Amino acid sequence: MLKTIQNLLTIMLVGFVIFKFLILSNYNSRTLKMRILLTSFSTLFFMLFTTHVFSQHREITSLNNNWEFSLTNADVKSLDSDTVQWETINVPHTWNNKDIQSGEKVYYGTGWYKKELPLQQFKEDREYFLKFEGVGQYAEVYINSKFVGKHLGSYSAFVFNITRFILPDTTNTLFVKVNNELNLSYPKDNFLFGIYGGIYRPVSLISTGDLHIALIDNASSGVFIHQEEVSHKKPLFLLLPTSKMTVPKFIT
Repeated sequence: MLKTIQNLLTIMLVGFVIFKFLILSNYNSRTLKMRILLTSFSTLFFMLFTTHVFSQHREITSLNNNWEFSLTNADVKSLDSDTVQWETINVPHTWNNKDIQSGEKVYYGTGWYKKELPLQQFKEDREYFLKFEGVGQYAEVYINSKFVGKHLGSYSAFVFNITRFILPDTTNTLFVKVNNELNLSYPKDNFLFGIYGGIYRPVSLISTGDLHIALIDNASSGVFIHQEEVSHKKPLFLLLPTSKMTVPKFIT
């Protein structure tokens, strides 16, 4: 699949260059020729950049199955003790799937999730990210009991770079602390809209090359299109891929 994409990009690249020079030969204006040339080279550079990024392809592994869950307020360092009882679950998951619908007292508190990460093929020249599509409502993420980061809000995705937390040639354990208690940062009308606690959307492990389109910009695609100029003669857009080497491209 990757080889096919690279071949298609190469064919598109060659066709684009031929097409631009055929157009260029039909214009007499020196200024217009310069504009076409500048646009051609900028687009050519972007296509080469894209080909290089594809050559360092990303791998996405679903982490939805075989989690362990415990409804406890224990500290992360004490989660391996015998006093913590775990049950096996899959995500999406919530601990309020019954009580919040029953009209009875709803549990607002803390739950812990635990999972061994599939990093047997860990490579030092790649980077590794965790992407959470949604956690309700406050999340703290730990790798091997070391704090990675936190996120507030049930309805937005978030991504953490976990490369520096990974220990090669051993088991790496992911812990996620989730809390759905009310505080000043949450919506107050929880009697009308209950706050379901848990990892209630998919989770993925993403592996990329050292040069890649950014993943940690609010879990976005990392590619932005800005409208720079629109007239009856031409539109002008700025295509900006966010990466370790951010390169703006003008497209007309």
